[in-house]
Amino acid sequence: MILGTWNTRSLYRTGALEALCQETMRYRIDVLAVQETRWTGEGVYDTRTHTILHSGNKDRHEHGVAFLVDRRFKDRILNFTAINERVCVIRLKTKFFNLSIINAHAETEEKDEVTKDNFYSGLEQAFDTIPSNDIKMVIGDLNAKIGKELTIETSWDCIACMRNQTTMAYAS
Repeated sequence: MILGTWNTRSLYRTGALEALCQETMRYRIDVLAVQETRWTGEGVYDTRTHTILHSGNKDRHEHGVAFLVDRRFKDRILNFTAINERVCVIRLKTKFFNLSIINAHAETEEKDEVTKDNFYSGLEQAFDTIPSNDIKMVIGDLNAKIGKELTIETSWDCIACMRNQTTMAYAS
């Protein structure tokens, strides 16, 4: 089973879902966690190639998470839980164990504390829905920012430094 994750920026456009289905087939992805669907409500839909299980905002076309499951794996879906517009869980039967995958679209660090706390409460709620003997996996867009932000000057210095080191390595 090949898993993937993709922040689509929006599936609330004509042809966006069909294009995403084509890409998952192209890369042979069996289960894809999708963020920023911008679909409202929650539900399960079938296309000719995939089953889509989604969780979105109740009123507005904002946020939204989903799982896109290849039709060959539809019978392995044991359960789907829509927590909120940023967290959902799918439970799958595999050969030796059950696998629970949490699809999370985290808030950015710039958001206020209440908004971030709501996200983490949803994530905790998702963990609470998973049976203890399942293998648990968290995937999605976790909005991580790693390291120090580079400016143009800093970036150029790094490139120049790397070139000098490379030149010195070949010269010695």
